[in-house]
Amino acid sequence: MLTFCYNFRMSNISNVFVILGPPGSGKGTQSELLAKKLGYNRIVIGDLRREFIKGASPEALEDKARYEKGTPGPDSLIGKLFKDEMHKLQAEEGIVLDTFPLSMGQAQILDDVLADFEIQNFKVVFLDVDKEKVVKRIKGRKICSQCKKNYLLKDKGYAENICPVCGGKLIVREDDDPVVAAQRFDEYERRNAAIKEFYRDKGILVEINGDQPIDAVHHEIINKLGLSS
Repeated sequence: MLTFCYNFRMSNISNVFVILGPPGSGKGTQSELLAKKLGYNRIVIGDLRREFIKGASPEALEDKARYEKGTPGPDSLIGKLFKDEMHKLQAEEGIVLDTFPLSMGQAQILDDVLADFEIQNFKVVFLDVDKEKVVKRIKGRKICSQCKKNYLLKDKGYAENICPVCGGKLIVREDDDPVVAAQRFDEYERRNAAIKEFYRDKGILVEINGDQPIDAVHHEIINKLGLSS
């Protein structure tokens, strides 16, 4: 059983920005750009989960089977991974969350943590994209096995399978198979309908046209978050 107990009273975190969007929408790139601009750390739930399933525990093996089928992880597990990482970053001024929350249960976990931190400046950015464009984009995507940077066909280092940033080997993620990607997109949209409405009702949802070029998406995020100055 997964259990956790934390004390966030000494945290310095005052700003939290969430980047959500279907698989292949560019949320990893956008969360990285936003974190770099603000000087914040990122919590990438997908990376935390991929690291977790490398383990040999019964929970890791069970979640690995789910992951390989494109099935989301249970809220109890994702919540623990998230809280563990937040605990490590209590001294930071702000955090950018990549792909969390992914369910109403996770949204409640996030709300509880935000209350513990007494965070006032909280926004949820959602990248709206077309499914066919996303699946086509994912089909040729590679990722650095070391720094996790994404690469597309036209990018430097793609053909050589070498990351020009850190020298790591470029690989194709198992969940980037077009069939799995389409399934993950549909599952994500189904689960996130309620989440989008939840944050829209709270007045903190920021919807972005994710089908634009990377720089245009970044600038729209910055402008709509009021960070352009």
